[in-house]
Formats: sequence, C-alpha cells, structure tokens
Amino acid sequence: MPQGDKSKYTDKQKRQAHHIEEKYRKEGVSKKEAEERAWRTVNKQDGNPPFLTEAKSRDLGN
Repeated sequence: MPQGDKSKYTDKQKRQAHHIEEKYRKEGVSKKEAEERAWRTVNKQDGNPPFLTEAKSRDLGN
C-alpha cells in the first residue's frame, strides 16, 4: 500500500479524521498540517494504522 493511502481505514476512522482535521483548520492550522495531525491522532487512538496490523497478521501466518 502506498504511503498516504487511506483505503484500509474504516468509515468510522475516516469520519473521525475529518472531524479532527476540521477542528485544527478552525484553529488556523494549514490544511496539510491539520490532515497529518488528524491521521496521527486516529492512529494513536486505535493503536495501529491498518497497514501495520495487516503486515503483522501476515508475518504471523494468520
């Protein structure tokens, strides 16, 4: 999966990131920085980004 690809995220995670990004934009943060912060927050809340979970599962033979 290419870096920046969001296709493996759930709809809920995408909604969360969008709302977090909007909050940062209202605070005057640039669009790019707001998006980066939003996805970092979603990843932190959920433990791992989907591509890492998928890779771990593959490594374990599941």
